[in-house]
Amino acid sequence: MNKQVKLDLIEKIPFFTSTHPQDREQLADKAYFKTYKSGDLIIEQGSLNMALIFLINGKVSIHIDNEFVINFRGGGQPFGEMSFVNNDLASATLKAESDVTFLVLDVDTINSLNDPIHFRLRMNIYRACAEVLAKKLKATNEIAKSYMEKLGSSEL
Repeated sequence: MNKQVKLDLIEKIPFFTSTHPQDREQLADKAYFKTYKSGDLIIEQGSLNMALIFLINGKVSIHIDNEFVINFRGGGQPFGEMSFVNNDLASATLKAESDVTFLVLDVDTINSLNDPIHFRLRMNIYRACAEVLAKKLKATNEIAKSYMEKLGSSEL
């Protein structure tokens, strides 16, 4: 697909709302699309994930230790942000529940943008990853709090 299609999608993905228009152009140059068929493993827990991916269309499921956690549908939902930030192995499995399309940014490609003009772009990507991770942590804390209240205890 052409650059304009990628740019139009980037402008609609909430992850990139604070990104400068000039930086969105750079992202459109670097990004590419990848498709998967229903049933495909996209990211496998414990594997090295070297991409930040955004679900454009289709349905995926998250599994941790082979247990279903949640489904997501399109809308630019990011995946791989934890591996992107800390270069760690994937903490969950991402599976295609239908045919899916992702917009992909390779970690190495983003990290190779070392010129001073790219600092703002890289900072914004890391900031957006931090925001996603903070939201996930907040949700996890709420689940833990609810669990502890059901146990009637403040300790594990």
